[in-house]
Amino acid sequence: MNVLVVRNSDAFTNASIHRIVSALIEDGHTPTILSRSRKCDTNYEYIKKTVIIDGIEVENFELQLKADTGKGLKNLTILKEYIDLVKEWIENNVNDFDVIHAFDLDSGLIAKKICKKYNKYFVYHIADFYVDSRSKIPGIFKKIIKNLEFGIINSADSTIICTEERKKQIEGSKPKKLTVVHNSPSINENFKKQIDELIKSKEQSFCNKENCEKKSKIRLCYIGNLSKRRFIDQILISISKRENFELVLGGNAELADMAEEYSRKFSNIYFLGSVPYEETFKYYIDSDIMFAIYNPNINNHRYSAANKIYEAMLLKKPIIVAKNTSMDVIVEKYDMGFTINFSIEDFEKLLDEIENNRNIINIKSKNMSGVYQDYSWIEMKNRIKNIYRDLGEGKII
Repeated sequence: MNVLVVRNSDAFTNASIHRIVSALIEDGHTPTILSRSRKCDTNYEYIKKTVIIDGIEVENFELQLKADTGKGLKNLTILKEYIDLVKEWIENNVNDFDVIHAFDLDSGLIAKKICKKYNKYFVYHIADFYVDSRSKIPGIFKKIIKNLEFGIINSADSTIICTEERKKQIEGSKPKKLTVVHNSPSINENFKKQIDELIKSKEQSFCNKENCEKKSKIRLCYIGNLSKRRFIDQILISISKRENFELVLGGNAELADMAEEYSRKFSNIYFLGSVPYEETFKYYIDSDIMFAIYNPNINNHRYSAANKIYEAMLLKKPIIVAKNTSMDVIVEKYDMGFTINFSIEDFEKLLDEIENNRNIINIKSKNMSGVYQDYSWIEMKNRIKNIYRDLGEGKII
C-alpha cells in the first residue's frame, strides 16, 4: 500500500517517523513523509526532499512554516495555518495514497476528515496526548480538545500508543483496534552489529573499578527537545560548575540558544545543534550516562516513554529519569539507572554520589544485559506490520 506519514515535526531528526517508515519499507509498502520545518528561510511553501531510512531514499515533502517555540495559545494562528496548508496538500495528492498515518491531534484532525471523505484507511498514532502534553491550555478548553481527540481515536481504523500505561490516558474513547508500540530504536541488523562493536570497544576503557576511578570526566549526554520541562536549563547550570563532568547536548526548541551560549562559555559543555537520528547513537556510545528527566507535574509525562529509555537499554548506558514519569518504574525494575525527584537538589546529590563512586556506572550497565530483548525493535516492528496487514486483509471494520 501507499502510505502517507504525516507529523507536525521535522522528519530529518524525528525518531518516531523513522520507526514507522522503516517497518513499512520492510513489509513492502511505499511510504511518503509529509513533515514540517519550524526553522526555515522561507514560509508557507513545501520543499521536496528525501530522507534516507535503512538505506532507502524516501520522499519527504516538508512544509516551511515558522513558529516561535513555547508560546502556548499564541501559536493557535500558526496551528490553523498548518492544518489548512496540510489539508490542501493532501487533498491535491489524495489519489496517490491508500492510508494516512497521522501523528497526534493536529495532524489527526486533518486525516480524520480526509480519510472519511475519500474513503482512505486511517492510522492514528498518539505520540503525545494533546491536553496532557500542553501545560498552557486553559481548563475551559481542555474538555473540548479531549473530546476532539477521542473523536479522532474512534474514527481511526487503528490507533497506536507507546506504553500500556497510556491506556489510562484514553479511557472513554473507543478505538477499533489498539496497539502498543514502544519507542524502541529502529535499527537494522547491520547497524546493530556496528553498535555492538562500538560498545565493546568502549567497554575496554570503562570496564572495571580501576579505570572508572582514573577516568578524568564523567560525560552526560542528551539529544532531543531542549526545554525547561525536561530539566535542560538546570542541568546546564549544574554541569557548568562541575569540572569533573562533561555535558553533550543536541537538539532544538526553547533552550537551544541557552545551550549554545553555555557551550561557548564553558569548556566542559558541548552543543551539537540538530543531529540526524542515526548519528545520535555515536554520541550516546561516547557518553557514560544518558538522561531523560521529564517534569512529572505535566500529565503527559506521567505516561512518558522517551526514546532514550529504550536507547539506553540497547546501548547499556545507565540513565537518569524523574520519579512518577512511568520511566522510573522500568529503571527501578531492572536497576538500570537512577531515579530522582524533579529538583536541582536531587540532581546535585546524585552527581555527588556518582562522582564519589564511579564504579556504579559500570554496575548499572551490567544490570542491563538482556533487558532490551523485552522491548526489541524486532517485536515492535512486527506489531506495526500486523496493523497494515490487517488493513490490507480487511480485518479492521
